[in-house]
Amino acid sequence: MQVISKVQRDTLTYWAYAGADRYGEPTYANPIQMKCRWDDCRKQVFMEDGSPVFTKIELITAKPLAVKGMVRKGKLTGHEHQANPRTLSDTHEIIQTDITPMFTNRTIYLYEAYA
Repeated sequence: MQVISKVQRDTLTYWAYAGADRYGEPTYANPIQMKCRWDDCRKQVFMEDGSPVFTKIELITAKPLAVKGMVRKGKLTGHEHQANPRTLSDTHEIIQTDITPMFTNRTIYLYEAYA
């Protein structure tokens, strides 16, 4: 875990996707705060249907994030619990995730997410 903690210099707020309400609008779990590495970079990833899309952010975390979840750079400020993350400024939807085992210990993973 030492390598993971060395690269996690940033903090993010994460809302896990919880499904759709009866009107088809997305709903989210309460936000949590976690350490991460947040890189603003453009990367091409492929959706499940094979179509290419460009992302703006690459995240590295010690815990997995899920597709359709929402992220925002920075710590929880208190008002996020009442708000839909899609209405807050500077939030991004996770488009794709990956998992990479550590070289020295195959039971520890780096979790990557792209938004």
